[in-house]
This record gives sequence, structure tokens and C-alpha cells, in this order.
Amino acid sequence: MGEALLAWETKKDHLRKEEYLLKHKAKEAFLYFLERMFYRGRADSLSLRFFSGARPKVEHFLSRPDAWSKTLSKETDDLDLRKPPGELTNDADIEMVYGAIAAVSGMPENNVMKLAKDEIEGRSVKAAYDKITDIKYIKDKLTCMFLRDVAYLYDLCDNITNDDVKYFLPVDTWVLQWCRKLGVLSEEKAPRDKVKMRMVEECAISGVSPIYFDHGLWGMSQLQYVLGNFGFVEQNLQTLRKISDGVSALKRVNP
Repeated sequence: MGEALLAWETKKDHLRKEEYLLKHKAKEAFLYFLERMFYRGRADSLSLRFFSGARPKVEHFLSRPDAWSKTLSKETDDLDLRKPPGELTNDADIEMVYGAIAAVSGMPENNVMKLAKDEIEGRSVKAAYDKITDIKYIKDKLTCMFLRDVAYLYDLCDNITNDDVKYFLPVDTWVLQWCRKLGVLSEEKAPRDKVKMRMVEECAISGVSPIYFDHGLWGMSQLQYVLGNFGFVEQNLQTLRKISDGVSALKRVNP
């Protein structure tokens, strides 16, 4: 499920993946990155709305030839993020946008996607992880989400080592809930690193990619949120298992 979901989500990006790496396309690469950084602790519809409001202002600024060399001030709101249309009302979002632009302006070719891809290929992904998590209000979950998407987009998932896979596994309360439900964890609460370690261990036993397993849990979490009732999701999963068992039984009787 996780691999299929990633394929569907990144379908349009596959058409542009080489473009994102070009020096004169740093703006497009940044917008790809920035969109993911808005998805934190709220409904996806709200995150998309806030990003959609900020995007044209950021895009307009980054179209300037001197954009990456200019120092922006969040105090004077040089990007007009607080002004309509599409104003941002959350100070954390505003600080994150300014911080992200400042951080990427110091990266080679001002291209965060190229940096991530190069570090993943060079098996030094922690360097990219540290640079991104240094940005205020961007922590482990969102950084792992971005790195995972870059790895999948450029067909790098199979080359990720067991030591590095933790940098590609975003974990939130929904994922933790599913891990408990599936028996990956027994604790009501567990540190993020332990959740990741248990996912890697269980996936190794089952011969499943922990990256795809993790993203499958994200997909189930979205379904759970939309339905708004965990019992309804569980009931339907049980129904599907019964149907599957019934089909298997029929095959045994009528091979």
C-alpha cells in the first residue's frame, strides 16, 4: 500500500524530477520543499490552504535575480505574509518560511532538493537532515517526510542503509496508534526513535521495506481522519480479512 500510495502522490513530480535539480530551477525545488513543511499538526486541508496563500508571495520574491542574496526580515514582513490575500495568521508558519529561505540561501546552488539527493546518494543524509532540522519549526517528522519523498522520486530507496533509514520514517501520533494496533508496539507512548526502531525490526522479519510500511500507515491515518471513527476503519478491515479468508477457503475446496 505504501509504495503504491507514494507512486500516486509523486506521479506529477516524476515528470519534473530532472528539472528540480537544475541550477536555474532552485525556486521550483524550494516550493516543492516548502509545501511539505506546512503539513504539521493540523488538518491537511488547512495546511494546503496556508501554503496556497503563501506560495504566490514566495514565488514572486524568488523570481527576483537577487533573491537568494537578499536578507529578509520577518519583523517587517518583507514578503507580506501577514497581509491579504492569503494572509498567514500563525507566527510559526511565518517564522518557518523566513527561516527556510535563509537556510536554503546558504546551500549549494540554493537547491534543497539537489542537496538532499546528493547527500542520500553519498550516504551522508544526516548532513542534510541536520541542515533542515536546524530551521525553526521544522523538526524530525517534516524533514523525514521530505527526505523520503526525494529518495522515492529519484529511485534511491533501495540504497538506503539500516543505519540511515530512520531519516526517512516520519512518525506522528496517528502512526504510533497504528503501530500499537498492528502489534509493532505495546506501549501507549514511546519515543519516536523507538517507534522507528521497532518498525525496522518488524519489517526486516517480514521482508517489507520500512519506508513503504511507514507510508502505508500514513495512508491509513488519512483514511482514519476522514472517516473520523477508528472503530469504523477497524470494522471494515476485519470484514476485508473475512472476505479474504473466505476466498482462500473456497480455493482450497475448489482448486
